[in-house]
Amino acid sequence: MFIYGIDIILIVSCICIFITMLLVMQHRFSMGITLLICVMAVFLVSVCTLAREGFFEKNDNRGVLFYVISTILIVQVFVQILAKNRGLPVLFGGLAVGNLIGVGDIIGRFIYARTDNLIAAILGLLLVDYLLTAVMIRYTKEIWKTGQGLRKRTWGMFCMVPFAFYCLSFVFHMSPDALLSDERYIPVSVGIILLMPLVYLLMFSYVKDIREQESVKRTEAILKNFEANLVRRSREIATTQEHIHKLRHNARHMKLMLRECFERGDYEELRKLLYRDDPPDLYYSVNYCENVMVSNAIDVIVKQYPEVTCDIRAQLPGEISVGNIELAMVVSNLLENACMAVTSPEVTEKKVSLMIICDKGKLIGEVKNPYAGVIVYDKNTGLPASARGEGHGMGLLSVRDYMDKYHGEMDISDDDGIFTVRFLVSLA
Repeated sequence: MFIYGIDIILIVSCICIFITMLLVMQHRFSMGITLLICVMAVFLVSVCTLAREGFFEKNDNRGVLFYVISTILIVQVFVQILAKNRGLPVLFGGLAVGNLIGVGDIIGRFIYARTDNLIAAILGLLLVDYLLTAVMIRYTKEIWKTGQGLRKRTWGMFCMVPFAFYCLSFVFHMSPDALLSDERYIPVSVGIILLMPLVYLLMFSYVKDIREQESVKRTEAILKNFEANLVRRSREIATTQEHIHKLRHNARHMKLMLRECFERGDYEELRKLLYRDDPPDLYYSVNYCENVMVSNAIDVIVKQYPEVTCDIRAQLPGEISVGNIELAMVVSNLLENACMAVTSPEVTEKKVSLMIICDKGKLIGEVKNPYAGVIVYDKNTGLPASARGEGHGMGLLSVRDYMDKYHGEMDISDDDGIFTVRFLVSLA
């Protein structure tokens, strides 16, 4: 089990943890740098095993405690370094995966104790780890993606569960040496091993239920927003029809006036009638891009806020593979939020900018607007809290749902008085 003082089974377990974490979480570095960081972590774990062998007796529980704690700290710190979104959800995931991989570690040590065959022990460890992670990986991935709405306190409580399993492992002598030297502890070990996946399944089911409730609320908010836009558009169409009737009526009278002037030979009056400045047609629909749904969504918001200067750059094809109606709702939500922000009396520059284009198989979007005061972020969602209070601010939540559905990325920043939302979605 030890080669040159290095606990090979522990090293293999650490490698399995990193592989699992890289499969289920988004990492911030390139693959080369990520692998280099993982190698550094495994090297530090190897140093800890060497330190245990060098400074502690074989059956000294202090040595076991030292290398268990040091290994947990090294692995979790490096997981946080690799994670794109650091925090308690990633900590919980790292601890939970560590627990599950720990089951394979125990099985591997049991096989080694009975067969004295290191290769058989490693194969057994890998088989158990593969089976457990294959079953649990989608639940783990789901809890990180959909559990962002949970409070930090809830995530903190979740982190106590894998921590408790680590404590049980040590208290009941599930350490590498004591576990198998006294067979009285094997039934307890088996019980904890069976209990662990059950507890995690219950936790994942709980988060899934919360996610479904949030999804229903967000869907209701999206439908209300969509209904409001339809009502607004219907009123605009009705107003446009009324305006067209007025124009037809005026055109008929204009024709009579022109004919009368022509028959009288009053060419000066005729010239005035022909070249007079007509008021702009406020009901003319502007085409911002080839995508009708997105263009209409932009047009509605621009006309709703005539006091705001909107700098629009939209280059989208008529059809898009990531949901025309859903994308129109995303654009509508972001542009409306920006326009509402600049209509505040504290904001002097009433200007927003929208850029949404397709480039090299990517959908790229950016909305900017100036703001005044301090932006408060919701502790539960991590998104800016609505100034209108509870029950509002669902626009960005629906945008994030869109990004989750189409595997996109969204970035929010507030620098130098400019609030910016950027998003990127692959069209592949």
